[in-house]
Amino acid sequence: MNISRASLLRTNSQYLTAAELTGTTTRFVIHNGPIEVKYLGIRVKTAIPAGANTLKFRFVPAGGSATDLCDTTDTASASAEQLFLVDGVKVTHLVKTTALGIQAAGQALHMPIYLSDGSITMVFSGSAPATGLVKVFMSWYPLSADSIVKMY
Repeated sequence: MNISRASLLRTNSQYLTAAELTGTTTRFVIHNGPIEVKYLGIRVKTAIPAGANTLKFRFVPAGGSATDLCDTTDTASASAEQLFLVDGVKVTHLVKTTALGIQAAGQALHMPIYLSDGSITMVFSGSAPATGLVKVFMSWYPLSADSIVKMY
């Protein structure tokens, strides 16, 4: 049987309200990895107001220590339809688009990244913003027949 790579692409996503844009929270759990992550980030649906709040994504492998997948990036004053994408280089800030609704705004991403069993957390600093709605998402390929990603 000939299966196209495109047919294997999976996407997990969920909306987060302003009250959820604070602290450290597990959003994805990988089982029966490894997986290949094509995209990981957020899409702002309702503008985030000015104020001190930053975001980074972190990976915690099963039985291991946390590793940042990117550097901390300011999310204050983010406009609706703005994208924040993990670049793929762990010391790099999230790619923060400046042209609304254009994925990566012409910036090259160093993706994919490969992850084993474990969890991906979102780490927000500061208190929750007064307003804001985002969609957190991850597109990924399974690298074993029974790889799955669950959202929390």
